[in-house]
Amino acid sequence: MENSDWELLPKYHAMSLDPQAGGGSSLDPPQSLGAPHADSGEGEENAGTPAIHRIPIELICEILISTLPYLSRLGSRTVEQVPWHLGHICQQWRAAAIMSPLLWSSFTLSRRSAGCSSQTDLQTKVETQLRRSGSAPLHVVIDLLQREGDIVGQWFPETAVDLIIDQCHRWETACLTLNHASARQLGTRLARMKDRLPRLRLLELVGRRVDDSLTETFATAPRLETVYLCRCSLRPGSISCETQFPWAQVTKFRASYAYIEEFEGIFAAMNLAHVIEMGMFVEFLPAVNNTLHVVLPNLYRLNAKGSLPYITAPLLQELWITDHNESLWELPRFVQRSACRLSKLVVYGCCDTSAVIRALETLPTLKTFFISFPHLSGIGDPKSLFRALDMSSSETTLCPKLTHIATGNNSENEISLFLDMVESRKQKSFHCSESLGEPETCSAPSFVRVFHHGDMVNEVSEDTHRRVDGMRNEGLDIALDSHFIPSSHNYLDCDRP
Repeated sequence: MENSDWELLPKYHAMSLDPQAGGGSSLDPPQSLGAPHADSGEGEENAGTPAIHRIPIELICEILISTLPYLSRLGSRTVEQVPWHLGHICQQWRAAAIMSPLLWSSFTLSRRSAGCSSQTDLQTKVETQLRRSGSAPLHVVIDLLQREGDIVGQWFPETAVDLIIDQCHRWETACLTLNHASARQLGTRLARMKDRLPRLRLLELVGRRVDDSLTETFATAPRLETVYLCRCSLRPGSISCETQFPWAQVTKFRASYAYIEEFEGIFAAMNLAHVIEMGMFVEFLPAVNNTLHVVLPNLYRLNAKGSLPYITAPLLQELWITDHNESLWELPRFVQRSACRLSKLVVYGCCDTSAVIRALETLPTLKTFFISFPHLSGIGDPKSLFRALDMSSSETTLCPKLTHIATGNNSENEISLFLDMVESRKQKSFHCSESLGEPETCSAPSFVRVFHHGDMVNEVSEDTHRRVDGMRNEGLDIALDSHFIPSSHNYLDCDRP
């Protein structure tokens, strides 16, 4: 067994899974986990029992957990961890793990990299992992700053970074954070990758500052189709709009810039007919008389902040609105101009439901509608929206195909109105299905979530809980969730571009 395995694993975990601990066989459990002592008399009784039945439940749980995908959080990002622990179950599992290069193909360098206590440990880990990954394509995450206040050069694992960059010809996906403490050191090293990225398909650059050393680094990448240029903290436009990418082949794009004008050169270089996903975030109002307008004929998914007035997308299916004003007010005009048939609409921090209602009136094909409101009560007027969607009246026909509905940051009274609306749609669908010979005019809800802020958890009444439980018992996938934070874990951010 390689020493690096033991150095990179917590001692308690290594002892509990070491097949040779205490001189036992690969199936003998450690004494500390409850195995019978040799002189206890229990050995003779268990002689005919299959070995698996003699292993303590704690050890079986450890083994089963080791077979699951191992993910952890790095900031807001979910990253896959390398399964070092698989080598400590038994010799057979260790051999299988080492002979599976794809298990070792995800590299994450951060301030918390595998609990390494020194750069020497990190270097040993990277060398071992590279050896085990064989020639498999690599998935790389480099984020070397985890807290404010770090100074330049305080912690930069030069050797480990160099080892991974030397294998850039194997990179398939990469997420690279260029922050004020490491941008220059990392940028200089990344520049060595120019013309050496034959496999790269997805690139995400997160930055707090512009670094000119990267201007041409990614200009030649024959398979690059997904480019995400993200801001770090609250500073927009951290990655220079002059940075070159093979724009003509990009199909998925996301960027945040201060002004709409910074997108002009990018759009001019793109083959707009190829773009199917886009996130376009504009921080400030455009210059006077700005005439930028792009038609994205095959765009499927759009996340817009301050950019809807400049886009037409006739085939758009999924739309995210992430700011509280311009995009929301522009939504009805955008839908009318694009003549698109949206199936999914997500609105964050809605402060004007009248604009949303006007847009919904033009979206009879909408199937998924998730909306959240500001934390401050009285902003956004959720009640008028829920009343507009209520189908108790035979005259209401707003979004008849809705099946997935969620709302966030609502008061007790607003939640009650929301549940009234859901029940009205259930009843409407039931009556439609009972009417023989008539086409179904309303779809039944199949997925419902009510998010409310953790501070108001005590304000949700027992009656509300009973109503939710009653609908769940009738077969509806419905839940009342607290601690509302828009993320991939509460459905508002699923598949967000």
